[in-house]
Amino acid sequence: MSIDVKNLENDNKIKKEETKELGFGVRHVQALLMFFCLTVAYSMRVTMSMAIVAMTDKNGPPDKVMVFDWTKQVQDLILSSFFWGYVCMQLPGGQIAHRYGAKYLLVIALAINGAVAIAIPWSAKIAGWKAVCACRVLQGLAQGSLLPALHTLQGKWAPLNERGRISTYVYGGSQFGTVLTMPLSGLLAASSYGWPSIFYTVGLANIICAAIWWRLGAESPAVHNTITIQERMYIQESLGQTSAKKVSKVPWTSILTCVPVWAMAVAHMGSSWVHVTLFTEIPSYLNKIMGIDMKSNGLLSALPFLGCWIFGFVFSYISDYLINKDVFTLTAARKIANTTAMWGAAFSLVILTFIPVGAVTSAVITLIVTVSLKSAILVGFHVNHIDLSPNFAGTMMSLSNTASNTCAVIAPITAGLILKDQYDPAQWTTVFYVSVAMALLSNLFYIIFGSAKKMPWDDTENVTDSDQEREMITLKTCDKKSDQ
Repeated sequence: MSIDVKNLENDNKIKKEETKELGFGVRHVQALLMFFCLTVAYSMRVTMSMAIVAMTDKNGPPDKVMVFDWTKQVQDLILSSFFWGYVCMQLPGGQIAHRYGAKYLLVIALAINGAVAIAIPWSAKIAGWKAVCACRVLQGLAQGSLLPALHTLQGKWAPLNERGRISTYVYGGSQFGTVLTMPLSGLLAASSYGWPSIFYTVGLANIICAAIWWRLGAESPAVHNTITIQERMYIQESLGQTSAKKVSKVPWTSILTCVPVWAMAVAHMGSSWVHVTLFTEIPSYLNKIMGIDMKSNGLLSALPFLGCWIFGFVFSYISDYLINKDVFTLTAARKIANTTAMWGAAFSLVILTFIPVGAVTSAVITLIVTVSLKSAILVGFHVNHIDLSPNFAGTMMSLSNTASNTCAVIAPITAGLILKDQYDPAQWTTVFYVSVAMALLSNLFYIIFGSAKKMPWDDTENVTDSDQEREMITLKTCDKKSDQ
């Protein structure tokens, strides 16, 4: 038996040598599809943040489209309503992705999201803000399955040594969607078509993306029609998935009693509070405090997220390089990245509170630094689910995303309660300091209790003896990078 194991180890080394320099492949195409999925999904989230400024702008051209007399509290209720549905679908979405596959779940989610977006202008004109809230809740229900599904797919497609980069490519779609949509929304709102054209454009983009996913997306390397054997083995051996496994039961008790899982959830909660506060309130802040008009608002609101998108790639390459060179353990790299994101962003937000009214350049530069630093979470807690358990990453993402989106629901409502007068800088300071506190405390919890070591309860069922021997050898090779 020892001779057989040694032969297996030699075979494994040979395969690693053959695939070590493996370049662009099907896995990158799948990552690109996931990227566009998040691009159009986040475009839909951001549109309301921009559109609601135009929908309630009494100083705008009255002959174009209807303007609504909605209070700031009603506006923030509309912004929050998306997350009511989003929270409800996290756990069901994670289980559907795990049991039945993620591809068609994404297709359905994008199609519903797009169709409802197209219906929002009509709903607002006919039935007012309550109908808009209902549409946003439905969109939240549709999008609630996206992150669990994408994490499930990445657990099958992202090799260990490329995990940080591929995760950053994929989740960079959320930043790219924000960057693309904010200036586009500003231009569309200022055009002769008015704010309804924002929803029509983004809704159509979601439907087109759903059709592309239907045609080109694949559940895993094992079922892709054109992937080479070399690339398939490269991916599967890196992940210790050298045999076809049946869908296994989710080890709920192990997951729910795992301290590093709770650490990820707390980090996710703090991150969501900061992120949702920024992307829902930046347009209003720049408009009310800095006095920026609608057309300029879209471009300036997008600049921080452009910085986030760009620096996400920088952080991912640095993180993967330091891990692969054994400069840091995987756990240390995740914690350093998360601290850079959360405490760095918190420090920048504190600086923002000292910037005087009307100092547009200083405010925008500070916001760019804040959001750019926050992109480091993509190689912090955000990819940590896959580190702990590639087979149950989607399930864990659904759990942490459920927890985090309770904050996403509360954050804009809290901002609305604080901002009795949107033109009062002191009230905006309070909004930002609440986010600072969430960032500091959540990351401290993650530093103390987080880990990136693969958990023993990750699925090992339904594997033959020879496959298990091979998997043990593969995991042994990877342990240098995954253990503390």
